[in-house]
Amino acid sequence: MKLGPLMSMEARELLPREITELLAGLRNNAHGMIDDQLESVRAESWGKRWQDRFTCLSKKPFAAASIEQVHETIWTVLPG
Repeated sequence: MKLGPLMSMEARELLPREITELLAGLRNNAHGMIDDQLESVRAESWGKRWQDRFTCLSKKPFAAASIEQVHETIWTVLPG
């Protein structure tokens, strides 16, 4: 699962089209983290009051792979 998505993007000219499409499916259909896990990771990365850093931060990723996921966000500009 971890190597497949990378290969589908970086080695697509070396692999048969059918394999590349299969690996791309792994990348495009990966599941995001469950809410409790996501909250834990955010708190570990940004501290207890991590919510103060953002005006908006989506729970649902707009892109996900086996080792990462990407969320839409709007940073809060803090004074100082």
